[in-house]
Amino acid sequence: MTDPSILAPRIAFDAGKLDALFAVLDQAALPGAAVGVALDGAPVYRRGVGLANMELPVRLTPDMRLRIGSTSKQFTALAFMLLCEDGLAAIDQPVGQVLPGLAPAAARATARQLMTHTSGLPDALEIAQVFSGSGHAVPTSALTALYRTLPAASEPPGERWRYNNGAYALLCEVIESIAGQPLETVLHDRILAPTGMGATFLRRYDTDFVANSATLHMTEPGGGFVKAYLGTSSAGMGGIVSTVDDMLTWLAHMDAPAVGGAATWAAMKTPQRLGDGAATRYGLGLILDSYRGIPTLSHAGGVMGGNAQALKLPDFGLDVVVLVNRHDVSAPDLAFKVVDALVEGLDPPPGPGGPRLRAGLYVGERSGRLVQIQDHDGAQLISIDGMELSFVAEGSGGHVPAPGKSYFDYRLRQVGEEIRFDDFGVSERCLRLEDQPRLPARMAGSYRSEMGKITLSVEPRGDLFALTAHGPFGVADLLFAPLAGLWGAVRNRWGPVGVARFDPEGSRLVFQSPRIPPMSFERRQA
Repeated sequence: MTDPSILAPRIAFDAGKLDALFAVLDQAALPGAAVGVALDGAPVYRRGVGLANMELPVRLTPDMRLRIGSTSKQFTALAFMLLCEDGLAAIDQPVGQVLPGLAPAAARATARQLMTHTSGLPDALEIAQVFSGSGHAVPTSALTALYRTLPAASEPPGERWRYNNGAYALLCEVIESIAGQPLETVLHDRILAPTGMGATFLRRYDTDFVANSATLHMTEPGGGFVKAYLGTSSAGMGGIVSTVDDMLTWLAHMDAPAVGGAATWAAMKTPQRLGDGAATRYGLGLILDSYRGIPTLSHAGGVMGGNAQALKLPDFGLDVVVLVNRHDVSAPDLAFKVVDALVEGLDPPPGPGGPRLRAGLYVGERSGRLVQIQDHDGAQLISIDGMELSFVAEGSGGHVPAPGKSYFDYRLRQVGEEIRFDDFGVSERCLRLEDQPRLPARMAGSYRSEMGKITLSVEPRGDLFALTAHGPFGVADLLFAPLAGLWGAVRNRWGPVGVARFDPEGSRLVFQSPRIPPMSFERRQA
């Protein structure tokens, strides 16, 4: 009989396997990635591949600064929890008690709801980026001012999980108001310096010069790379720059925290539950999930021209950090490939098999979400409100996001001509839309939203519609590509940003995305 212990997952460290994994990025002409691996807190693999900057013959290294994007959220959440430990804040206190002048829906939101993406508020950063474009220097205070004119809550608080950078922008202002200091100072004095992260700090704007910093490289739709800047202040929702070495130090610190008490870290690592009791897998800036049968603790981060992943396998003492300075390479994918290479005995990876879903467009009967299913090269591409996700088959015959690669708890199942869609346990029918290749010309015109006082000028352009958005911080050029019925995909220069639908009379346009609940634009009279 086989010894059961032989079949149990175990670490089998092999630097050669990691070298082979990153060989495709190991060249001297294009940007690349920096990676670090630690076992029981001790680094065992550090490497940089590719260029730090395509204009200079400088190799990317593990001690070079890069943006970590939304991986910053755990630091911001911890900063707020330290104020709670000081008795200066409370996690379930409405933020309106700290920030006067917010619209009622925003004022009622609690810090817990902001940190766990359950506030029901629209994402102010997403709205700014979609309808104002990128590259505009917008301070955090101007971004959060959108929550002062919010007409109403988009969704009931605590009822749905919807990723929200704008909520973390509000949290930043709460921290600064309570502490009486800039967030930079709070993070440095309370977290970064005490944990020995000397190369890490908050960099609000991409245009600031930073020593020993790699350049980010955005991919052009037609190929090649270009310098592109977010513009909007990232602050605590995604503004930290760090190194592979510092991030390994941080992950090791989590095993025996010197900053933050036991109750704080228990809260950080406890997934929030929604009103129906469903667990979201999201704590306070940390994601608690599993990958191929083993528990994981992580948070990825994406920015214009790069992305990051900080991943812990607590049961194995394995820490993985991957920082990437090019838009076309996924740090989370690389991090999980590191796990595949180093951990033996994992559950088999789920495959794309199982019953296929019928290709087409489906609209949620209750939520109004748009599900697009396309057959492509023998596989199926699935988009939710314009965001393409990688799905795999599950044992019961449905389709779920690939493990470890999505924050969403979606499940799709074909039921006759319908799609049954589960979102954190809440089920609804998605009804198939009939094709309508062209929209009536009467849909052209000017539309306006009270949220941010945004106007959209809609003009026909062949089979498409050009949307010129005059947002709160600038102008954005968008395209509306008809899909079915009165629905269409909305794109900017970089790709899909959401979906929209016209009402039959052309009196209203409703935009939505995974981060923006249905947002109504009313037709303006000529």
